[in-house]
Amino acid sequence: LAKLQLLCRRGMLELDLLLEQFLLTYGPQLSDAEQETLSALLSASDQELLAWLLYQEAVPEAKFIPLLAKIREYTPCNSL
Repeated sequence: LAKLQLLCRRGMLELDLLLEQFLLTYGPQLSDAEQETLSALLSASDQELLAWLLYQEAVPEAKFIPLLAKIREYTPCNSL
């Protein structure tokens, strides 16, 4: 989880707040597969990640969809 915490630190404050709080709350509950998917997801640019979270762009890989849904459920993405 320490590696994921570092990856959640982004250049965009909005993403920092969303991702770091999500990881603090749900990180210990994520399966190994979900942690790997989150790591891959966090390799995207800030602009891509925010667009996916806000439904502004289609998600390029189906494996990201369930994890993005968890992040959206936890965070008030639709009010940003």
